[in-house]
Amino acid sequence: IQLVMVRLTTKIVNLIYNQEDLVTPLSEFIVQCLSGESNLNRMAIDIIQEVSKTVFEEHSMESQGLRNVAKFLIFLSERASKIIYNNITTLLQFFDCGSYIIRNAIVEMIGNVIINFLCKLDDVEDVDVRNNYNKAKFSFIDLLLKRIYDKSPFCRAKVLQTFEKLCEKNTIDISTYLKLLIEATGRLKDEKSMVRKRD
Repeated sequence: IQLVMVRLTTKIVNLIYNQEDLVTPLSEFIVQCLSGESNLNRMAIDIIQEVSKTVFEEHSMESQGLRNVAKFLIFLSERASKIIYNNITTLLQFFDCGSYIIRNAIVEMIGNVIINFLCKLDDVEDVDVRNNYNKAKFSFIDLLLKRIYDKSPFCRAKVLQTFEKLCEKNTIDISTYLKLLIEATGRLKDEKSMVRKRD
């Protein structure tokens, strides 16, 4: 059965990368796998890790394959935020990727994880776990603040858009909001109009 799972994982990764029309249905399938039996759950996690590897193997930084990977990861960050959070160490390496498409996706994913997982702690009774999730949230927010200075104007604009979403969902506190105001005000002088418009 393990060999079958490996082959199936490889096939799904290839389809996600090469078939734009299949990204959404395959993403939905993987979300279902994550809530299923252990074999399917493991396969879904393997798919996330294998899809991630393709990012650094791609030489064309604006390829349709990378767009497909970005769409796939964003979908999962909305529907399976905890799994993305549990694999975030690997995914954060994408900030070193030359593709602004992937960096944009990581920014959006972090926003989704904050909103859909780290800020939904009502059912978490363990104080230490709650504290760890809160620390992670603030760590991610600090990371987003740094990405306001990304080399790509598309990414800088995406960060501001993500912060707008975080503010609308009341997920940041006053002190963070004040930091954001300072950083966002600085973007009013950004050389690219698309960034200034998001400000």
